[in-house]
Amino acid sequence: MELGRKLAAARMKSGLTQEEAADALGISRQTLSNWENDKTRPDISQAQLLAEVYSVCLDDLLGTEHTSEEVVISGEAETVVEGTRLYERLVLTSYLSVYLLMILCFYSGAVFGNSWALFFGIVFNGLGLYILTGVASLVVGLLNCWRKYRLQTVVLFGLGHMLFPCLTYRLAHFLSSSHFTFPDYREIIGDLSAGLLISVIMLAAGRLISWFIEKLDKLTEKFDPIS
Repeated sequence: MELGRKLAAARMKSGLTQEEAADALGISRQTLSNWENDKTRPDISQAQLLAEVYSVCLDDLLGTEHTSEEVVISGEAETVVEGTRLYERLVLTSYLSVYLLMILCFYSGAVFGNSWALFFGIVFNGLGLYILTGVASLVVGLLNCWRKYRLQTVVLFGLGHMLFPCLTYRLAHFLSSSHFTFPDYREIIGDLSAGLLISVIMLAAGRLISWFIEKLDKLTEKFDPIS
């Protein structure tokens, strides 16, 4: 019997609903549901608490096919996954926040006069946008975020690089003259290519740095006299 089914059977035998068991364990009902559906597994401390709440032996609850060591490893893996997801959300939120802030600064410059708008446009559409795309891609590479969606991540940064002039210069011109001028296809290709190139280079640089750090850590552990 799979671990999830054993957990569900033990809970029902104890006469508890998922909500009641989750309250007794101090976790959410969704977390308990994930355990019982084998989407995730409890760590060893959580498994011990489950056994106490359900009034069963820990070995009987886990069974011979799921040793304590396996549960610990599963719990550690789940922690790593949750940490990676947190980093992914932080990176995306930070990128979008800075991106929107740059656009707001452009329009705030327009309030104080065309010269300020032009200044902010040159700074952000030039140096600032390149730095944002490069730093975001570097961090994604360092943290190894979005492993299955690496190509989509690069495309996202490339599209952000391409759309910035449309969201600043062209949109501002439209708001002032009610006439929107579409960018030339060569301009679109140029901006998109620049964004994609920067993203690929910096993402690869991030992965290379991360690989080098891992190798250095292993080398340090190997020659550490204490170990």
